[in-house]
Amino acid sequence: MYLEKFGFDAGPFQSTNAAEEPDIAGYFVPPPYFQAVVGDPSQPKSQVVLAPRGGGKTAQRVMIEQSSRGSKDFLCIVYDEFMLPEKAQIANIDLSYHIRNVNELLTLAILLECADQEIGKEHLPQELVLVLKQAIEIYLGQYSQQLHYSSIGKFKNLGDKASDIWNAYGGKISLLVNGVLSYLGIESVDLSKLARNPENYEQSHHFYLRKLSDIAVKLGYKSVYVLIDRIDETSLTNADAQKAYDFIRPLISDLHVLETPNVAFKFFLWDQIKSHYVADGARPDRVKIYSLNWSFVEISKMLTARLRAFSSGRVESFNELMDSELNTHSLVCYIAGSSPRDLIRVCGRVVDEQVRMEPDSEKIMSDKMWLGVRNFCEERSEELFTRHLSDLRKIGNPTFTNRLLANDVFRVSENAIRPKIQSWQDSGAVTKVGEVPNPGNRPLYLYGLTDIRLCVAALSNTPVDEVFGNFLLECPACKRINISDQNEFDCSCGATVKLDQARSILEICSR
Repeated sequence: MYLEKFGFDAGPFQSTNAAEEPDIAGYFVPPPYFQAVVGDPSQPKSQVVLAPRGGGKTAQRVMIEQSSRGSKDFLCIVYDEFMLPEKAQIANIDLSYHIRNVNELLTLAILLECADQEIGKEHLPQELVLVLKQAIEIYLGQYSQQLHYSSIGKFKNLGDKASDIWNAYGGKISLLVNGVLSYLGIESVDLSKLARNPENYEQSHHFYLRKLSDIAVKLGYKSVYVLIDRIDETSLTNADAQKAYDFIRPLISDLHVLETPNVAFKFFLWDQIKSHYVADGARPDRVKIYSLNWSFVEISKMLTARLRAFSSGRVESFNELMDSELNTHSLVCYIAGSSPRDLIRVCGRVVDEQVRMEPDSEKIMSDKMWLGVRNFCEERSEELFTRHLSDLRKIGNPTFTNRLLANDVFRVSENAIRPKIQSWQDSGAVTKVGEVPNPGNRPLYLYGLTDIRLCVAALSNTPVDEVFGNFLLECPACKRINISDQNEFDCSCGATVKLDQARSILEICSR
């Protein structure tokens, strides 16, 4: 591995999925509200965390999972895989679908806990013993061994011990069920003959959720936490914010369920659903909403923590890898914006270009760094703005008017260009940044690119260092980075900044 020469024990930029990083606690940087999301298990509250893809939602979820291991504070289950009915439509996903799936995971978690503690009939009231038997009959009947085995990993408190218990019962759900029932003094059941059909019983899914949480409390837990993630990654919802919201709407909008005693639902959701959630009547007074936006300082700390963790403390700054006069550590943090995943990706691309072209070099050279930055920005822009990137590249400027586009770029009427600009605005690629005088007429709207990565990708004929030196400018009032090629620009903080008052990212990162 190329990075071994710098003192790394493993590759710090290989994984961008927090769920696949077992040592994440060593470099996790908690956002300011993280402890509020964890909350008080003795007074469980449902909450919503919103963040962009790659913005750190799953990392927070994983840290809550890890805090539950070996603990009795809260029984922790993860609801992030959704078994969809054949030919399912969004309209088929109702409240019963979600609570049924949660109850299945909760029933299995309780069985594993009972097996671990060797819970007998003297430990649970007879009423709850009968409820558990009914829950087994409703939620665990006629299901494959493979499904139940994958579900074991969703119960976090016992850690690897859960798999040991499963294997001790031969990896068969029927043996686990009947082993626990025998301890509880209940006759065995034949799961193969049971239908997952609550209509056979008088009570609702919500009733069983409440009663199963009562059993968890009797087993020593203060409450039950249900961690909900990856709703935008199903075959029904992928890359569509409206569909993603519609998928989870039956659960996230039902305050009666979200305020179930002894239960907290913690939602980790794509921030693009926020407008749909709010328009649908979100109640932040009862279910708090937290939006995750990492600051530059927090992203920089995150990179430092990651470098330390993967090098046993030997490397603290990305600059230590570089042969450059620039503060490259800060540069990659600016490029990443508010995305931990993009931070890992851009660093990885820089290293990849050095290895590809000069694998024997003692340090990463500046030209390889800029090439890696360009390649990352182009890849990310293709992912985010696929339909618009080719048109934006034709413009050649970071800001423009509709007249410029109509007369000099696309050679169409100004009326014809407006829908194109609107589609760019709808995608988040472009926004209105000001006005340009138009003597004798109303001023022309000035539009500009919104994203550093997109600016690099769209200005494909401009050297990357020139993009960072000329068009990516810091507002002296609020320190936000603005994209502009004008003599002055209006920052979103309200300040009007003259060009000679603003430092470029290249100037900021010059050492």
